[in-house]
Amino acid sequence: MLTLCAQHDVLQAMLEEDALSFDAFLKENDEKVQEAIKRADVEAKSKQDKVLEIKRLNTAIAALRSELNKQKEALEECKRYKEFLDGVTPKEWFATQAAKQEQARQEQIDAWRAECDAVKARKEAAAAARAKAEADYSNARTQQEAERAEKAIKEATAALKEALKAKEPPAPVFDDSNKPGPNESSIESMYFTQPEQLLQVYADLAESNLFLIQVCQESEEQLEEIKGHYRHTQEQMNAEVAGLQVLPVVTTQLCRYRTVHITMNSHGTLEARFSVACRKQARIMQPAQCMCAFGC
Repeated sequence: MLTLCAQHDVLQAMLEEDALSFDAFLKENDEKVQEAIKRADVEAKSKQDKVLEIKRLNTAIAALRSELNKQKEALEECKRYKEFLDGVTPKEWFATQAAKQEQARQEQIDAWRAECDAVKARKEAAAAARAKAEADYSNARTQQEAERAEKAIKEATAALKEALKAKEPPAPVFDDSNKPGPNESSIESMYFTQPEQLLQVYADLAESNLFLIQVCQESEEQLEEIKGHYRHTQEQMNAEVAGLQVLPVVTTQLCRYRTVHITMNSHGTLEARFSVACRKQARIMQPAQCMCAFGC
């Protein structure tokens, strides 16, 4: 009987232990489920935040691209304006600006050369001081002179090391375009600084255009006059050529003569003159009428 009771107690204890273990397992499982749910909520929220951030960035990129396109259009428009302003800018101003820029570049080159010469002179002076100190040390006759020369050698050596550390400045860099280089001073790059300057250029251009228009009109009038004179002369020459083509065929038979001259007078008739008095027979043949001066 005691054995059965003991076995029952053992089994009861084991069941209670299993129940406690199972409850702990269920509790742990519930905790893991809750933790997984929380983690899933966090991941979903993070994903949603990232999606919203991507949308925001895409919107910002689109806005930046739109602004970039606007700036490009504005730049192209400014370039066209600048090209126009450069076209109406006096050429003398460009020459003056080029001279100023060249002068500024030359000044920078001279300053750079002066700095290089100063560094080189400093090194040479330090080397000469050391050489002199070494010579004094070699020629020292007393202990005091040797000590002074040795001290001078140390000082000269330190000065030489310090001088050798100094490097020459970089050479100035110039840009061939209108923009100043990194070492160049800023020079005014536009002639027009006030609106009145452009208005004055417009007025000068209008006056020049009016003068050119007037000269063109006068040239056209002269050309028309020359064309009219040419046509009149051409018609006159054509009429004379036609008159010469319809002149009568003159057949002159002379007996015992030496010279005969046939000319046309102002009335359009032919005259014959003989240089020797003789019997003359002149016959002028014309299809419609005989205009012989001798009455053939």
